[in-house]
Amino acid sequence: MGYSASKAALNMITAAFAKELGPFGIKVYAVEPGHIRTELNDNTGTLSTQEGAAVPIKYATMNLEAANGGFFGPNGVLPW
Repeated sequence: MGYSASKAALNMITAAFAKELGPFGIKVYAVEPGHIRTELNDNTGTLSTQEGAAVPIKYATMNLEAANGGFFGPNGVLPW
């Protein structure tokens, strides 16, 4: 329950920051990097930590033409 609640809270924080910072030209996005191999999931993930880290870096360094407050994954826009 705690994990799901924390993810829902992160979604709302993203939306709130996007609304508050948007008028200043600052875009805020949430990025889900994919299923990363970690000890938390007994290394069952499909991506290495390096591959997972590349996903948010990709979005942070590109000029997105997406609505502020969007949610993205390794292959593009994800539904909330």
